[in-house]
Amino acid sequence: MLQPLVPPPEPMPLTEHFMASQWKLNQALGRHLAPLMERKHGLGLKDLMVLGHIRAGVQYPTELASELQIPKHMASRVIEDLLGKGLIERSIDPDDSRRTRLSVSPAGTALLDEARVTVDAAIEQIFEHIPAPQRAGVLAAIQTLAHAAQTAFGNQP
Repeated sequence: MLQPLVPPPEPMPLTEHFMASQWKLNQALGRHLAPLMERKHGLGLKDLMVLGHIRAGVQYPTELASELQIPKHMASRVIEDLLGKGLIERSIDPDDSRRTRLSVSPAGTALLDEARVTVDAAIEQIFEHIPAPQRAGVLAAIQTLAHAAQTAFGNQP
């Protein structure tokens, strides 16, 4: 007896391709970069992002949460952890004594510089698998996608 022919599967819609690709990228980075950062530098990826944003000039906890699009309580937890490790410092804002300002300590600057070398090497390892003429386009596409998502969904956590 002949089996009925099963039609070939429908091509994957654009959204499924996007979600699957984004998931695979995040999983690969999480499996490799997160443990590497913890092992080599004692920093989680959130710690690294917070430390980097403070060094880049984000001085206030609320501004930090907004900039990183994370809830304020999560930013507070990371800030407290970084304070406890001596990687950032907190001071009273000279213009408004009700506010505290954040800055990266010398130890935090040194650790951030070391961690950036590790991250650069990991990202370069990924880009080595992309043909050189396509690398700038890939980076531009990621930046365009991030901007489009922020425009479409706003800048809220």
